[in-house]
Amino acid sequence: RFKSACDLTVKDSVVGNTALLWCFYYHHESIGLPIARLLLDAGADPHEVGNAGATILHLAAGSDDSSLGMIRLALQYHDVNHQFRAETRFWSVVYWCLKMALRLGVKK
Repeated sequence: RFKSACDLTVKDSVVGNTALLWCFYYHHESIGLPIARLLLDAGADPHEVGNAGATILHLAAGSDDSSLGMIRLALQYHDVNHQFRAETRFWSVVYWCLKMALRLGVKK
């Protein structure tokens, strides 16, 4: 483990994700796995939650580029029973709308 010279807790101003959270969301295993391990070794908090309530496990499993390697790495660090808890009213409303859309389905 080495000490990082940068602040790994900085969150972006749009959705409140850290570099580690973005890594699990956007990167395929071939790119994301080495970067995620590097960030974790540097001291990134694997339990950090973005404003939308997502953890590294939620992002690894739910992204378009999700892969088994990223999910396995997330499972090493995170509780599978963690509930989605949005930190802002905006994200709470977005998730409620999505939940209702899924529950009611599309009717033609």
